[in-house]
Amino acid sequence: MSSSTRSTRPFLLALLPIAGLLFAACGSSATPAPSGGGAGAPAGAVVYAVGADPTTLDPQATDDGNERAVNDNIYETLVLRNGATSAFEPGLALSWTLKDPTTWTIKLRPNVKFTNGAAMNADAVVYSVTRIIDPALKSAQFSYLNSITGAKKVDDLTVDLTTDGPDPILPAQLTWLKVIDPTYAKTADFASKPVGTGPYKFVEWKKGQSVTLTANTDYWGTKPAIKDVTIRVIPEINTRLQALKANELDLTANLSPELMSQAPATATQRSIEMYEVYMANTSTGKPFADKATRQAAQYAVDKEGLLKSLFAGHGTVQQGQIIRDDWAGFNPNLKPYAYDLNKAKTLLAGKTPSIKLVGEAGRWLKDKETLQAVASMLGQAGFKVTLDIQEFGAWVSTLFLPNDQKVDAIWASTSADLLDGDRPLTQTICGSKQVDWCNKTYTDLVNKARVTTDAKARQDLYNQATALQFEESPILYLINPDDIYGMSAKLVWKPRLDGKILFKEMSLK
Repeated sequence: MSSSTRSTRPFLLALLPIAGLLFAACGSSATPAPSGGGAGAPAGAVVYAVGADPTTLDPQATDDGNERAVNDNIYETLVLRNGATSAFEPGLALSWTLKDPTTWTIKLRPNVKFTNGAAMNADAVVYSVTRIIDPALKSAQFSYLNSITGAKKVDDLTVDLTTDGPDPILPAQLTWLKVIDPTYAKTADFASKPVGTGPYKFVEWKKGQSVTLTANTDYWGTKPAIKDVTIRVIPEINTRLQALKANELDLTANLSPELMSQAPATATQRSIEMYEVYMANTSTGKPFADKATRQAAQYAVDKEGLLKSLFAGHGTVQQGQIIRDDWAGFNPNLKPYAYDLNKAKTLLAGKTPSIKLVGEAGRWLKDKETLQAVASMLGQAGFKVTLDIQEFGAWVSTLFLPNDQKVDAIWASTSADLLDGDRPLTQTICGSKQVDWCNKTYTDLVNKARVTTDAKARQDLYNQATALQFEESPILYLINPDDIYGMSAKLVWKPRLDGKILFKEMSLK
């Protein structure tokens, strides 16, 4: 894929009745082989660079893209997506069908084993579901799966999943849920030495440096073409580029636009990442308790300027919501808050709010630079900004602090991995882990949409919810940058629409 290519996904969920779409997708019992790979034995090696170390290799505990870069290749999910079309495909589940409005029957793929020899069966699926929805785990991934209330074994290869109401996007949620071995999950090594059913096996984690994987020659599907994979931690993009040019790397994400011409090869794809700042602390007496102050922040930031100056135009401005225009739930009636410094100052009415703005550096493309630019723009409007750039793990902890400890504002990037508005919008319902803003009308609209199977009715609910969020502004909407990848000349690979990095889809020239 050339650096100039921009792909879009057909907006299926908005065009078809959701119930009909789900039955069409989930009724399939075909067993396609994974894309990529080849008939010969795996050979060769690739090195992929990430900006920060995983916070854990427990695939269910946190919401960490660096963890996923490793575990997406070790663990597998019940449902897959086609990387080029986003259509649902069988994974560890052969089929998923509605038994009644709140029960889904999952038929599992037979003869699949974890790399430690344990069977992937109904017991493993029930345990995986039960663990991730257990409040005791405090999983940061809970919002992906929080409609699921339980799982019951029917037989060794059949599981019934129950939801707290009709769930129109459960198949999408099942593209997220990684299946784990119940016995191994209770061992001390589980969070540092992962064991899955996927095309790659864990070899070693040198914390702060690298994770190494090797091809699983007993993999149930098409064997990967590449034998060995190293995922290196290289925080600085310039260092990654130099390593790429020196043939020490084969792939890096988050390549800066101005560096594209220096890379041996590049690929681009529209990103699932939505950059924003949570105005996280809206409690009484805090600067962002006042809606006018939150709106002033919206007008103070020049989003078009951010795209042009930092990203060379590679991306789009958020349309007054953290939902992309080809995802279910997008409200076409909303437009971005215009850059209007005078209006921002008028809304502040002479106030100079002192705010602490927390962020991190190296995980996303130009994250630090974006954060610094936003802080500067807020300062021009009259905000007194204290900028705190934290190490990635500390930033993750800060993001999910309890309400009575939340900072004024925190940088984040929402990746809507389900390609649906549900999860982005649940981030600001009452009880959200990211923001203490609580609006009952908004929460009721989002929760009702979650159990509405009629596409038109669901869209209407989302239009109301996004309009209310836009007006109240608990989130400072920024941009949706493109994914830009630097590649070695020997790597054969095309980026996926869902942003996943799957080594089984790669080969070498």
